[in-house]
Formats: sequence, structure tokens, C-alpha cells
Amino acid sequence: MTRDARPAWLEELGVEIEQSDAVYDYCVITWPGYMQTPDYARVLVEQAVPWLAPEEAERRIAERVSQTQRMTEANRPMLWVVADESILWRRFGGASVTRDQLDHVMRLVEAGRVHLQFMQADAEHHPGNSGPFKLLSSTRRPDVLYTESTREGQLVTDTDDVVHYRMLFAQLQGAAMPVADTLDRLRNTVERLK
Repeated sequence: MTRDARPAWLEELGVEIEQSDAVYDYCVITWPGYMQTPDYARVLVEQAVPWLAPEEAERRIAERVSQTQRMTEANRPMLWVVADESILWRRFGGASVTRDQLDHVMRLVEAGRVHLQFMQADAEHHPGNSGPFKLLSSTRRPDVLYTESTREGQLVTDTDDVVHYRMLFAQLQGAAMPVADTLDRLRNTVERLK
């Protein structure tokens, strides 16, 4: 734990992401913290950890919002995201919050800040069935794998594990929709939510 009672791995992850040259992220249920709008972040924190004291919840929300702003304005790390298509169907906070979140993601993709592909829900070959993960790549240090469960996150530096997940991410990219088709799907979903 850190001095402010925050899990140390969470703080370490934020630093690792921002110091990376590239992030390869596979997400399933929610958008990554560095892509979340304030309202979306609020709903996720309040629903995921309802036992947090209000001031701790506000602090975590503010951290996510701050990270989103920094990542949106920065040129690095480069962000490659493969998201399970079912992420489009989730309505955390209702249609308005979801529309704003998807609109934010759409602008990041249109601006070239994020390279996004959807893994189709009806795909017969779906290499992402073992859950979400991130690969953090840098020219200054060995690559790092990040995995998490409901209870904790883990930064993994074992070369074999990192290489296996790098291969898994490549399989996900190969099986997922092309970026242009993903952007069309995203635009259509945003339009339907208006």
C-alpha cells in the first residue's frame, strides 16, 4: 500500500503506462482508465468499489480524469487497443454517459491518438478468452505485462510470459475488425445513442 492507502501496484501501473513508448491493451468489459471520461470513471469507481469512503472515491476519479487528460494531450505512448465488441453494449451510467464515453473514444481514434480494433462477439476464433491485459513497451527497459483480477493487479516481467502475451495480442489484432471498420461501428453506435 502507498502512504495514501492506495494499492501500490495501481500507482506503479500508472507510472509504467506513462513512461512507455507503446501500450498494447486488450479490454473486455470497460474502457482503459486512460481513456475514460469523468462521468464514466465516476460510475465505474462507484459501482466497482462501493465501500470506498466518498473522499477516496473522489480521489480515484480525479486521478483517472487527470490521467485521461495527460494521455489525450501527449504524443506518447502510442496506444493500440483491441476491445471486445461487447463493450459497445454496456450502458454504465445510462445511455448519456455511454454516448459521451464512446464519443470520446471516437475522437481519440479519429485524431490518431488511439489505434482501436473491435474483436467481434460472434467470432469463431477468439484468442482473448483469458481476460484483459496490457503490454507496456519501452526502448529504455524490458517490456512489461500487466494483468488484473477483481482484487489486484500484477506487473509481470518474466520474459516468457511477456512474449506469450505479445503473441496473444498479435493474434487478437489479426482476428479483430480492421481499424476503419471499427471506427464505422463506433460511429454507428454513437449515432444510435443520440
